[in-house]
Amino acid sequence: MTEQHKPTGRYTQKIELSLKQEIIFTRDIFAPENQSIKELIPTGAEVFALIDSGLMETNPELLKHLTQYLQINNYKGPVENLIAVPGGEQIKNNPEEIKKIIKCIENNGLNRHSYLIAIGGGAVLDAVGFAASIVHRGIRHIRIPSTVLSQNDSGMGVKNGINHLGHKNFLGAFCPPEGVIVDYHLLNTLPDRYYRAGISEAFKVAIIKDSDFLVWLTENAHKASRRCQAEMEQLVQRCALLHLNHIASSGDPFEKESARPLDFGHWSAHHLEEITHNDLNHGEAVAIGICLDLQIAAYLKLISEDDAELVTEALQKCGLPIWHDALLLKKNSILLLMSGLESFQKHIGGSLTLVMPQGFGNETEIHFLSEEILAIALKKMESIVKKVGGEQCLLEMISR
Repeated sequence: MTEQHKPTGRYTQKIELSLKQEIIFTRDIFAPENQSIKELIPTGAEVFALIDSGLMETNPELLKHLTQYLQINNYKGPVENLIAVPGGEQIKNNPEEIKKIIKCIENNGLNRHSYLIAIGGGAVLDAVGFAASIVHRGIRHIRIPSTVLSQNDSGMGVKNGINHLGHKNFLGAFCPPEGVIVDYHLLNTLPDRYYRAGISEAFKVAIIKDSDFLVWLTENAHKASRRCQAEMEQLVQRCALLHLNHIASSGDPFEKESARPLDFGHWSAHHLEEITHNDLNHGEAVAIGICLDLQIAAYLKLISEDDAELVTEALQKCGLPIWHDALLLKKNSILLLMSGLESFQKHIGGSLTLVMPQGFGNETEIHFLSEEILAIALKKMESIVKKVGGEQCLLEMISR
């Protein structure tokens, strides 16, 4: 036997993956003349749609328009294949909802050539995408995000996940959708609180990726929060494309490394969602998390105190909370935030790695954060809240 064909030894085969994601920005997606869906799903394909129940309540004509669109374009699947699923963290917290989606896929005989369309907020897109990723090792799915946060952030990229064992996104998979269609008209009936909440993600990515966009946000985001359509559409598109560009160019689309630039402001935000039992929605918690990280960055001389305060005030002007008393909760005289920090590290693995701004528009990493530094940052946050009325902002938001 030649040396080349020995039955033992070590061999390495490199497997290249090439992923493409189509993003379409449009208005009135189910109008007969709108070609967006047909650009992603061939006519005659088998389609199964799952719709956020909250979206259906605020858009009672949505189901009729979707059904008519599918029929006009000869997509397969009866009307009863369009089902409503609960939105928000409810769908991500309840395993029965995932089982329900999987059962629907099985009952309708869907396969790897079928298409799942998920229409709704980020939680619905996450849950449907997760179900799509594990059935038949992956069913094609299309995301149609219906909230500001899902249109500019969570609906982009390759991640899907659900909550489990008390931890956010503990179960998940990297399964890119066939495409994402952003329909600005779906935002028209979004309640004010959730309309504003997604703006925080634009600040997040601008702070670490695009200083020009951050300047624009400090000058215009408050207009978007008041439903100025032109400003909101520009905010959504610029934010979404920044997210996609990072995922495509970072060299780590499946997040195998410890650094998570797009998680700036998130380590504490996820913890705040848990300990407030989701009284804070994700976007609100991220706004507070950004304010905390800005003060940490200022203490570490990565940005100036004036810049940290400027962005904090801009978030507050958008109607976003910049404080919650849960930040000060303690257990055995230790800030609960420290356990949130530990949970974040466990989730990503490796050494603690937090992304911080190194001047606006640039990023750096820190690998240590003490309770002493946290306490100093929180004290500074409290002083800013007293100055700009952040506590009242939070009370008004929660009451709506």
